Amino acid sequence: MKLLTFEELRSSGILQETNRLWFHPVGLALSVVMPSGRLEIIDYREDPEGMIFEDGLIDASKGAEFAAFAESHLAARVKALGFVAQPLPGDAQ
Repeated sequence: MKLLTFEELRSSGILQETNRLWFHPVGLALSVVMPSGRLEIIDYREDPEGMIFEDGLIDASKGAEFAAFAESHLAARVKALGFVAQPLPGDAQ
């Protein structure tokens, strides 16, 4: 099993895009605490509009890098499995 380092998580755009696309809209933020490398999920669920990055903290090039990475992997997954997100038991496909 290969492990992703925390620096790779940040530099590749995976952390940014995971937050931007999934965690922030529901009022959460995944954070890497350095230098320990501990992961935290910050809880702002009481904030009805969710979270956004402060000006200057979002990197468009990281977004593009992650999108290219995701596109290639998701296409292969759909071809092999017929889905991107694994269906819940009982869901129609």
